[in-house]
Amino acid sequence: MELVYSKHAGMRLDEPENFKAFKLVLEGFELGERPAIADLDYDNNDHVWIPPSQVLQFAKSDAWRSQFHKMIEGAEKYGWIHPDTQAIKAHIQWQSASNLPELNQVPEQSLVVVRQEHGYTVITLNRPEKLNALTRPMLQALKDAVLAATQDHACRAILITGNGRGFCTGQDLNERRDLEQAVDLGESLIQFYNPIITAIDQANKPVVCAVNGVAAGAGVGLALACDIVLAADDARFIQSFSKIGLAPDAGISWHLPRLIGSARTKALTILAEPISAVQAQEWGMIWATLPSEKLHSEAEALVKQLSQRPTLSFAAIKQAHRSTAINTLQQQLDLEATLQQKVGWSEDYKRGVQAFFDGTTAQFTGQ
Repeated sequence: MELVYSKHAGMRLDEPENFKAFKLVLEGFELGERPAIADLDYDNNDHVWIPPSQVLQFAKSDAWRSQFHKMIEGAEKYGWIHPDTQAIKAHIQWQSASNLPELNQVPEQSLVVVRQEHGYTVITLNRPEKLNALTRPMLQALKDAVLAATQDHACRAILITGNGRGFCTGQDLNERRDLEQAVDLGESLIQFYNPIITAIDQANKPVVCAVNGVAAGAGVGLALACDIVLAADDARFIQSFSKIGLAPDAGISWHLPRLIGSARTKALTILAEPISAVQAQEWGMIWATLPSEKLHSEAEALVKQLSQRPTLSFAAIKQAHRSTAINTLQQQLDLEATLQQKVGWSEDYKRGVQAFFDGTTAQFTGQ
């Protein structure tokens, strides 16, 4: 459904029977130009709040009005309805496609920002105007950043977060808009998503995720793959796959039942209803919630602290935890002995024990 505001012909409603999408189209305006329209309230560069009355003026039947109100009820679950004015939040699209940057033309280095600090790396998803929805170039940049950080011996801890109001809303469906062009979704997972999740899981160092705002679809999978997940107190997690006829991916079907159990996992993924960060913490889905204004500073402080602790110990902890999915008790006991033997010969173990007897703080080197 498109509410179109023409520079020369005023307002009209296009695609009135499409209740699955809603946007404002500015026809005849330059990219970024925001004309004054009665009752419309611009939220940021490419979103606007539209009162339902602007749409209902084009209603032609009671059945249509009923469908429209059902669309509003569905949008309310995802925070797209203003709590005070009941206005609908909509995407802005300018008329000329030539004025809009193509997804694949956005510079890769801007889509994922990598900041290397002493001992740790911060990886930030950087497409805030789209709530960090993932495109092919962005996935490639994220994959490269994660693999580089996991393989960098100078990096002893990793922080993954998002820029703007959302952490990550999963795959950008604008890349899949042309339904006539078949896309092998399985191949997309194998090429991009799976290597990222695997690299995080098998990294021999702790990976922390700071979830700001909404995490949806594969964005949830990216977060849950990390070792420690912190979330802003206003963050939400949404298993949105069934809303568009898909199944969970990005490791969600593996991680989530192990965190919150099968019953809750199936309900969340089938119903596709959002869960708050507070509820996620209570269920054991994430480690902690923090005030949104403190999330990034607290998360980076944690990663900095982890980068100064015994890295080999963390690697052993992660390996032991991974193996519980397939090992018997005896096999796990044998693995524990092997891992303990390895870390027992490390320099950090010697430093830790010496500091214990000296009553000082150990200065670990990761060796």
